[in-house]
Amino acid sequence: MEKSKIAKIVTIVFIVLIIAGILALIPLPIIYDLVKGDTIETFSEHTIYYKIAFYICYLICLCILFMLYQTFNYLYKVHPFTKIVEKNLKHIAILFMILSVIIFVKGLFLPTPLTFGVVVVSFVVSLCFYLLGEVIKKGIILKDEVDLMV
Repeated sequence: MEKSKIAKIVTIVFIVLIIAGILALIPLPIIYDLVKGDTIETFSEHTIYYKIAFYICYLICLCILFMLYQTFNYLYKVHPFTKIVEKNLKHIAILFMILSVIIFVKGLFLPTPLTFGVVVVSFVVSLCFYLLGEVIKKGIILKDEVDLMV
């Protein structure tokens, strides 16, 4: 199937976000200090646990972006009802769940209303990706049954 113009734009956006994310990995503490609020400590003043959790969350987000890019492109190479698409969607669901747990634990030590909002959103997104993976799994079963009938 050929990609539409919007699909091509989405692919480019994925590529730009992944490249920008990888390039920003090294100067991440500097970027953090530039965009933080006045009441928040600089990156170097945070504990080592906070820094590790921050980098893990950042890497999880990069993995999610890459898997979304991979899944999006795979839809146009074959079709959506494949094991690879199902597997990627379920892995994305797991990554979002891990992200929500890390942010929740961070929120216990540095509580803000926004932190717990992000926990709820990432948890719900995790459930949505898992549900979509299950829909794809059922679609694979139905597709296989139809293929056997023909």
